[in-house]
Amino acid sequence: MKRIAILLTALFLATPLTAQYVSFYVQHPQQTWKYGTGTINDATVVLRPHGAFLQCDLYLLFSAKGLNFSSADSVEVQLNFPLPAGAAVTDLWLWVDQQIMRGLILDRWTASNIYEGIVKRRRDPAILTKTGSTSYSLRVYPLPGDATRRVMISYLIPMTWAPGLSSGVLPLNILKASRYGPPMFRVRYKPDSLYNAARINEIPGIQFQTVTDSASGAVLQAELPSTALNALGQLSVSMDRPSTDSVFLSVFRRGNEGFYQLGLTPSTIMDFVAPRKIAVVVDYDSLATNVRPPTFLASLRSELDLLCTAEDSLAVIFAGKQGLQRVNEGWLPGSSDGIEYLFSRIDEYRLSGTSSLKALLLDAGTFISEYGNRGTILLVSASAEYTDPLKANPVLAEIRQGLPADATVNIVSFARPWYKYVYMNNRSYYNNDYLFLNLSDMTKGIFVAATSYTVEFAPLLKGVLPYLRGTIEALDVHTSVADGLATARYRVSDQSLALDASYIQVGRFYGDLPFEVEVGILRGGVPEVKRFVIPDSPRRTGDSTLAQAWASAHIAFLESQPSTPSLTQQIVSLSVRERVLSKFTAFLALEPNDTLPACKTCRDESGGTTAVQDPKAVVLTQDSLLAVYPNPFNASTVISVRLPSGVKPDEVSLRIYNILGQLVRTFDTAGLDMAAPTRVTWDARNDHGAAQSSGTYLLVLQSPKGNMVKRLLLVK
Repeated sequence: MKRIAILLTALFLATPLTAQYVSFYVQHPQQTWKYGTGTINDATVVLRPHGAFLQCDLYLLFSAKGLNFSSADSVEVQLNFPLPAGAAVTDLWLWVDQQIMRGLILDRWTASNIYEGIVKRRRDPAILTKTGSTSYSLRVYPLPGDATRRVMISYLIPMTWAPGLSSGVLPLNILKASRYGPPMFRVRYKPDSLYNAARINEIPGIQFQTVTDSASGAVLQAELPSTALNALGQLSVSMDRPSTDSVFLSVFRRGNEGFYQLGLTPSTIMDFVAPRKIAVVVDYDSLATNVRPPTFLASLRSELDLLCTAEDSLAVIFAGKQGLQRVNEGWLPGSSDGIEYLFSRIDEYRLSGTSSLKALLLDAGTFISEYGNRGTILLVSASAEYTDPLKANPVLAEIRQGLPADATVNIVSFARPWYKYVYMNNRSYYNNDYLFLNLSDMTKGIFVAATSYTVEFAPLLKGVLPYLRGTIEALDVHTSVADGLATARYRVSDQSLALDASYIQVGRFYGDLPFEVEVGILRGGVPEVKRFVIPDSPRRTGDSTLAQAWASAHIAFLESQPSTPSLTQQIVSLSVRERVLSKFTAFLALEPNDTLPACKTCRDESGGTTAVQDPKAVVLTQDSLLAVYPNPFNASTVISVRLPSGVKPDEVSLRIYNILGQLVRTFDTAGLDMAAPTRVTWDARNDHGAAQSSGTYLLVLQSPKGNMVKRLLLVK
């Protein structure tokens, strides 16, 4: 088992962390010593679900703000960025004098030569290339030193597939590379017949509102202030879908050729869906990591909310300033309300900031024994108290003896690599890795740890959570059609062997439906197989994005093969035909001319400042009153509220959220009136009476006519 644990550690920590690197510079192409970090003045992403994939249209407005360039300078934008594994880049737009120029897709050598020649002539190109399996490079020229340039990058990503919902990662890392962040990040969502409501996982207080503009019609939009994004390590969106669909199939036909996408979860298909009991243990030494509590707690809360159902049970144990804290005596349901309650009890100022690893794990074992003697431990740790194996061994024995015999310990270590280490028996041990590796080995759990100095918590957590129900040794999903051939199948989700990992497959087929599926697993050395036919009713008709998703996966496979001229030509041909970026092609956007006119069918759906809100969702400014005094405040502040005309008290809510979007306080609205202001006092405490720490809070008045938000500053 030790060898497996080491392998899993390498898989889950090396790949996602490397892929997070972003660089964003503007540079003078002739005077190359003049350069600096660029600024994203405005950012919007428009989301369109396509079955198991999410189309993201990312609109970015670039500038050289703060770099002392003048109007006489023409500089180049250089943005290097990652996208999630399995992503397919499908388009590039460049704005030239208010016109949209859609990128041509060409072989990379031709595109690069054209771009470099145009830069020398100081005209208007943009080029987008694929530099690695998940990395990309965008160059735009010219950017006037005192002006802006605008682009749109369109790409598909496979979503995480879970019963009743799907989720996808938003490009927060690109925004964080900006010298000065955009004042807010707009997320626009266009539902379809499969998906309904959407929510931002890490900031539950932010809600989508209906807005309308001439390009998009009615669309759901959420505006995320930069202050809420700064503390986050990841940003993701979830969309609800019917919970009865244990298998998803969508097909697209083009002549005699067809493409499909298949989504499922092994635990659901094989009926391994017994409720889980998860004891979350938080061990945090503030000196051992660069990840701050608001960041990892927000990710932990949102990921557990995605994973768990009301049938699951949760508990949280952490080291607080008053000693070991059990958030609750006994298990709480894993519903959204239960998770919100658990995480409302801990925040940055209640964590002690010092490690109590041994005591926490022993208390978790006692807790499980006291409440049913069954449960899994999820240890989230940033500490390095037991680096030396000689010190770790007796602690390891004591912890193992204090745990129930069948308790599994799954570990996420987000301590900085090389924070502490010891060299012994011809190898180096970092932080608590020796103890964690052996503890997870003994309890048949999973252990992942950071390998990059700049630790990203969310990818580490995602590597462990699907394993909480258990693991399998092998997984095979075979598809076929009743009369024909299904071929070139690819798993585009991660290659995890966790029971709760989402499985998304794309493929090409010839012949007639229905679709036949065979799912085989090896669990504990025992093979299990399920065969079923997907009838026409659950099957959905897709569009050309299915062909693009398959083409991207097939291109990735071809790119992994030994390179030959014929193989390169095959990749280029498929890339150009399906408009999917490859390592051997590039998107090139040029200025309009007689043979290359501006795009007449490209619609700017970013909204921006031209968006007009739906009358049913206008922001309340004139017809209602929401005032706060004093602000900033110390012990308490007075909130003055007047309802908009025609709105009843039972139709509104008045709540306070912290900057992470977590609910802090809910006020009784029964006494509110639309004739005169009503005064409510907030004593800087949450709904449970706990005093809140200094910081920024959001006061939100929600009504059928829209929302009004006031920013509160608590200073102690």
